[in-house]
Amino acid sequence: MTRRAGSALLVPLAVAMFMGLNTTVPAHSVHSGGKQNAPDNSGAAVRALSRPQTPAQQYFTDVELVDQNNQRHHFYSDLLQDKVVVITAFYTRCEGACPVATAKLLQLQDYLDERLGKEVHFLSITADPIYDTPSRLHSYAQKLGARPAWLFLTGRKADVYLAHARLGTFGPNTTSADANYESHGNNIFLGNLRTGLWKKIFGPAVNVDELAQALDTLLADK
Repeated sequence: MTRRAGSALLVPLAVAMFMGLNTTVPAHSVHSGGKQNAPDNSGAAVRALSRPQTPAQQYFTDVELVDQNNQRHHFYSDLLQDKVVVITAFYTRCEGACPVATAKLLQLQDYLDERLGKEVHFLSITADPIYDTPSRLHSYAQKLGARPAWLFLTGRKADVYLAHARLGTFGPNTTSADANYESHGNNIFLGNLRTGLWKKIFGPAVNVDELAQALDTLLADK
C-alpha cells in the first residue's frame, strides 16, 4: 500500500527489503583509492561479528564504509541498528539532482537542530567511491555547512555498491552502477530500524515541510 504526502510518493519498504535475503558479500578486491585503516582485529570486534545475525543484519550486511573523518563503520551494526536514519545517494562531482536533494537535507538539518545525531542520523553514501575519498568528502561536507553528525560515506567499491544494492539505489541490482554511477536514483530513504518502518520519497518532488512531516511520522512510530 502506498500513500501520497503532497507530491512525494511514500512507499513502505520493510516487506520488500526482507524478501529474498542474501548474505553473500562480494570479495573486497576493488579499493576506493583513499587511504584505508588496517583491519580491526581486536577481540571485541571479532566477538561482535561472530554473534548470530538478525534478519535485518543479514539483509543490509555489515560491509565496511568510511566516513569523511576516515572513521570506519559497519553498515548495519554501526550506522543503522536501532536508529532513525535519513539516507541519500550522491557524489561530490554531481551537478544535477544531488545538490537539489542535499539542499533539502540542509533545511531538514536546521529543522532538527540538536536532534541531529541523537534522534535522527543522516547518511549520504557516495555513488562514486573511487573518486570520493574521505578527504574529498570532508571538504565537501565543510563546504556545505553540514554538521559533524551528518556522515558522508565511501569505501571499497564492492562494499559501497552492496550497500546501495540493499537500498535499491540503482534499481534491483548494481549492474547499472558499474556502467554509469551517475544513474543512481534520486530517492530519500527514511527508516526507523527499531520498528522496521521505512519510507522512500522521491527527492525532487518533496519540499522540506513534507519531508519533516514524514520524518516525524517515523519518529512517532513505536
